[in-house]
This record gives sequence, structure tokens and C-alpha cells, in this order.
Amino acid sequence: MVQVSDLVQIQAGMPPWAPTASSKMLHEFDHWNRPTMGIIGQDGCAFLFSVLGNSDTELDPWLLIPIAEHEVEDLVSSDGSLLDGAVMALATTGRSFTVALADSDRIFASLVIHGDDVSALGDPLRAINAAMTRLRAVSAREGELFAVG
Repeated sequence: MVQVSDLVQIQAGMPPWAPTASSKMLHEFDHWNRPTMGIIGQDGCAFLFSVLGNSDTELDPWLLIPIAEHEVEDLVSSDGSLLDGAVMALATTGRSFTVALADSDRIFASLVIHGDDVSALGDPLRAINAAMTRLRAVSAREGELFAVG
């Protein structure tokens, strides 16, 4: 079982597919001028990452969801058949995950969404939208690098 202590570590200014210098790309599922969905490893933990929405915009929301070893194996061996809906399916499992906001592929803000928050709202999209509203409000402070949570 994935624990809250297994949440992804993020350094401001790093790309979402490599949120720290020590992050390792384990598998890349999708690429559009940059990785847009894949699995990274960090300190012995695995995380599914995915850009939300149109990946051509300057300001992008990204999800980074901790996944167990068997989930890594299932996703990698599925030949893409499990990828459709995998991000939202994993976000509804009660685990905590991170929403990061990136400008020109550099993370400048992040927020942890706790599994209880998703359960209370009944839908991961509602929790993600609430997090994005908070991140965008805080990001209005020009030139500030921060993390909220």
C-alpha cells in the first residue's frame, strides 16, 4: 500500500517529469515535445505523472500520483490499454497525490490533495479543480516561487 510519506518530492524550477535532480524516468508513455505521461522513480518510490488538459499551453497543471510496484508492472505491461483513465482511477483510490503547476515546463507551485479530500468531494476532478484555483490565486504574486499545502 502506498503511504502518505511516499508523496513526491518537488524542487521549484524543475520539470514535472523530473521534479528533483535525483528523480529517474522509469517509463515514458506519452511524449509531445516533452514527456506528458510516464512513471518516475524517487527514493525507491514510483509516481505516475501526467499533464492535465492541453499540453501545448505555457501554464500547465500536472498530477503526480504515488503508485505501488504492482501498479507500475500493470501499467507498463498493458501496452497502453490501462492508460486511458488510469490517472483518474488512481486518484479515486483514497491515496494522497500532488498537483503541480508549471510555467514553461518548470514547476513553481504544488499542492497535496489528500485522499480524504477526494472522498469528501466525491470526485477527484472537483478536488483537482479546487487545488488549481488555490494555486492560480497564489501564483498571481508575480515572480514568487513557492509551495502551498
